[in-house]
Amino acid sequence: MPNLPLTQYNTKGTLKYAFVEYPSAKIYSLSKGGTMKNHLLFGDYVKIMDDKIVDKRVKVRSRNTTGWIKATELRKDRILEVNFVDIGQGDGCHLVTPDDQHIIIDAGKTDNMIRYLTWRFNLLSRNSELGFPMDIVISHSDADHYLGFSDVFLNKKINVQNVYHNGLVERPGDNSLGKVENGYITGLVNNTSDMKALIENPSNRTGTSSMYCKTLFKSLKHNPDIKFKALQEADEYMPKFNAQNRINEKEFSIKVLAPLRVKKNGKQGLKTIKNLGKDKNGHSVVLKLKYGNARILLGGDVNEEFGKIIHEHYKDKLHELTVDVAKACHHGSNHFHYGFIEAINAAGTVISSGDDESYSHPRPDAIGTLGKCGYGLNH
Repeated sequence: MPNLPLTQYNTKGTLKYAFVEYPSAKIYSLSKGGTMKNHLLFGDYVKIMDDKIVDKRVKVRSRNTTGWIKATELRKDRILEVNFVDIGQGDGCHLVTPDDQHIIIDAGKTDNMIRYLTWRFNLLSRNSELGFPMDIVISHSDADHYLGFSDVFLNKKINVQNVYHNGLVERPGDNSLGKVENGYITGLVNNTSDMKALIENPSNRTGTSSMYCKTLFKSLKHNPDIKFKALQEADEYMPKFNAQNRINEKEFSIKVLAPLRVKKNGKQGLKTIKNLGKDKNGHSVVLKLKYGNARILLGGDVNEEFGKIIHEHYKDKLHELTVDVAKACHHGSNHFHYGFIEAINAAGTVISSGDDESYSHPRPDAIGTLGKCGYGLNH
């Protein structure tokens, strides 16, 4: 009876594991027959239960399902996954690094993200568990980016380890994004103790503008040791993902391009244009992923006013904004800065907008600009 070749799987101690080959694979109930138990995607992690090949299949476990998979549908190397989830109006992205770290970047407004995760990892199965922690990035405090995390936080099978955000935590009362001084928001929420002090205060979870605090408070129910950290351009990179990080001998990094903080009178602040919605959107967390030669931009809801500020900040190093693929800021809204889009110069752009929303996204001028400023024009 032949064994699965070593060229098709990895070992770590007694553990044997591989990944699904392109384009997908099925887990069958038996080594023979067509009864399917689960359908896996290209790149899915697969634990090999037995490397003996029986009837051209091997016994495996993946997505909380044990069964048999065709030996030819396994590969040794993992890919980088950037899964843009269909969450309707809003943003939702599930990132899986080639060394199997998982990050959710925004989760939309409804339950679509938890439905995706439940399907992806078979979480309805009685004995199912993720077996690994999740990190979360909330680009900014608009409901169509964060409210879907309510269901993620309340699912006891999901171990949320870190929540990264832009430092602006909307709450009831005047100056709902924090204290404002001389045109800058200085009441920023930077760390775990700051965040817990805010969301554990019942007065911040009641009334108008309390939904963000309510949602973040839910994270403590099953993850009491959760950590919160505000990201900013001065960090350069997300924790664990700097330019020295290597996976499969390639750089894998996540660079923080924004928000852009300014130091005023000894305090760090984010510029306000005295418009709540535009301040929230404009100070979105902007991330640039790099894996080998591939570059991907995730930019929240950066708008025209702050797109201009970001473009000006990087005017002497515009290459920092240039990528191969971008997630369109603000769902293809017409509120964009042309120079910012031109600097991004993406070959492909993903637009996340709902089928039944009132904003008419994506707008024709946004589509036209993305096409005109795309990769093919300048290279």
